[in-house]
Amino acid sequence: MTRGGRDTLSGAVLLLGSLALLIALPGQIETLEGPDLTPAFIPRLMIIAIGGLSGILLAQGVLALRREGASGPAVDPTTRLRGAGAVLALVAVVILQILLMTRLGYLGSTALAVGALALLYGHRRWWHILILMVVAPPAIMLFFRHLMLVLLPPGSWLE
Repeated sequence: MTRGGRDTLSGAVLLLGSLALLIALPGQIETLEGPDLTPAFIPRLMIIAIGGLSGILLAQGVLALRREGASGPAVDPTTRLRGAGAVLALVAVVILQILLMTRLGYLGSTALAVGALALLYGHRRWWHILILMVVAPPAIMLFFRHLMLVLLPPGSWLE
């Protein structure tokens, strides 16, 4: 399958899934009256964002299919294997991050995951990786703690 075909299929599946979730959401989350944000606000916002981005992906896929024409570009098998290996490595890093989160907490496990993913996907400037490892996890944690009011795990070494 060509890239345009994959993008079209992925965009269509994600768009249909987000529409189904948007329809099913009101029955799943209790609604509250008042001026504050309801518990359904963030899930609804995320579903709308995913739906919008999947619509863009669908449109890009259709445009790519039109550009590719009937023959389509030749796909190199080694490129396909590299892509599959990168996806498997990503899944392994995420699983490892989840397993380490109980010991190292969110900050430690996410810093290691960010560094591993940066190296995995070819970023070789070590000072950029270190800055990203030091800045991104606390920024995300502060966002969740103060704006989303969600506490992330501190880890057993901080208790």
